[in-house]
Amino acid sequence: MSKGTIYRVNSNKDVFGKQTDSGFNAYRDVILGSEYVVPALHYINTPEISNILGIGNPTNKTVSVRINYPTGKNFSFSLCDNDTQHLELKGYEVKDFRLDCHIAGTHINASNKIIVYSAGELNGTFMVEQLLPVNLWGSYYVVFPSGKNSTEDIVTVLTAYDNTTVHIFGYDYVTIPHKYDSIQRNITSDSPLTITSSQPVSVTQFINNGTGWAMITIIPMTYELNTQNLIYMNDDNLHAFATTNGRDIQNKTNEIPMFSKYYTNSSEINVSGTAHTVYGCRVLKHHSDSREIMGSNCALGNFSRVRSLLQ
Repeated sequence: MSKGTIYRVNSNKDVFGKQTDSGFNAYRDVILGSEYVVPALHYINTPEISNILGIGNPTNKTVSVRINYPTGKNFSFSLCDNDTQHLELKGYEVKDFRLDCHIAGTHINASNKIIVYSAGELNGTFMVEQLLPVNLWGSYYVVFPSGKNSTEDIVTVLTAYDNTTVHIFGYDYVTIPHKYDSIQRNITSDSPLTITSSQPVSVTQFINNGTGWAMITIIPMTYELNTQNLIYMNDDNLHAFATTNGRDIQNKTNEIPMFSKYYTNSSEINVSGTAHTVYGCRVLKHHSDSREIMGSNCALGNFSRVRSLLQ
């Protein structure tokens, strides 16, 4: 996302992009939606985060967009000046907004499918991810801590519904009373953890490796990934994926079967020794000699299954 450009994909192949020192996954058109809620990092150590919101029209027809920014009292972060913003995006038009205010929980609704990116600049590094529409959120997630590869590992859980109960394994059950609110937790465990909720939520992971930040939109365990897709990712990535059957671990927290595999580069991936489909894939790339840290998900994988869920 740069100078009014938003990446879109209308083929059956995944596209992994790079912007400055951040990586992201550009979703295929079938995955796009008309309703989004924006996650953002609440970082007390450096509250002055410059947020960037990118909204694009992937069609050749005009789309109306309504942006509702968070309102109410906030004692740690600055609220945005406008409560509501209306846009009319012409065919293939893009609008980028740099916002030095609190954007977590910003609600976006459009008359047709749109592309939404959330980005931020923090301590001189840039992080960006394309957001999942609300209709593709889930109630069961698995998050892979970065362990020794990070100095901070933070997870945010965001809801679009009132009275949503969330359980992050190792923490108490929490009820988020209002829609578009979120909770945030530091991950201290080296083991993968589960997140369950009473209603669909979005989960975002923020990773700090000491020199830079990565932002990762976590994919619900509903969506399966064909392991053949793993070999097409860039070299020098670390791949982590969860289990061979997402349905087998539904509602399980501390008894998760065959769980994760990590690869230092794509040439090490032996898909013949891996199940045909896996769930919960993540990609993370570190450069020890620079500030660069890139992370993203492995898309929603099974294109036909996603399409059937949207119908």
